[in-house]
Amino acid sequence: MAGFLFLSDDLMFGSRVSHVAQQQAVTFQHLMDPAALAQSLEMDQLQMLILDLSSSCFCPDAVMQNVRDAGLQIKTMAFGPHVQTGKLAKAEQAGFEQVVSNGQFAGMLPQLFSDHAAE
Repeated sequence: MAGFLFLSDDLMFGSRVSHVAQQQAVTFQHLMDPAALAQSLEMDQLQMLILDLSSSCFCPDAVMQNVRDAGLQIKTMAFGPHVQTGKLAKAEQAGFEQVVSNGQFAGMLPQLFSDHAAE
């Protein structure tokens, strides 16, 4: 079963994402504390890390450094407000494979977990 790690300090949106993940029966962890990131990266069968760029507690560079330090080959995605082009660009520069706007992420959310659940 695929594992997903969702980094965000937004409880409301985190609950929505968690609900969609539960419907697809995938392993899902909503992380709100950067200090717990290294340990969370040890999740069994972790396949994808998703970063909410609106979160004030996670820095894209630090997140990707933790992924590299853990020696993981996982999919990475970051999303944020389309008007905050600097944050989106910073995530791309940090090495996130896919960087999308909030609207794009919300639109792909229903299919996101099902696409990866079988992998």
